[in-house]
Amino acid sequence: MTSKSPRKVIERIAGRRICRGRSAHVFHVSYGPPKKQGLCDVCGGELYQRDDDSEETVRRRLEVYYTRTEPIIEYYKTRGLAVTISALGPVDEVTRRALEALKREDDGK
Repeated sequence: MTSKSPRKVIERIAGRRICRGRSAHVFHVSYGPPKKQGLCDVCGGELYQRDDDSEETVRRRLEVYYTRTEPIIEYYKTRGLAVTISALGPVDEVTRRALEALKREDDGK
């Protein structure tokens, strides 16, 4: 792993739990836990962690990101063709930031 701290990313992804039941609702052990541990609030189905959300898998995915994807992003940033926003916070807040950034770019600002 590189010297970058992936702690927050790992916490967010590895904490995700999904309902096996009909709702397929997504919970998070820290940021949106179910009322009853291991059970979906919506349909009562069992909650599980996807294999690709395990801490070990997330760490491997991050290593691939740092070595293969990040250099591509830097390439576009140095040419002024990439915009960065914070992905921390509630989904609606992050979505608002993304849309505002796209609008600014579309308006040429």
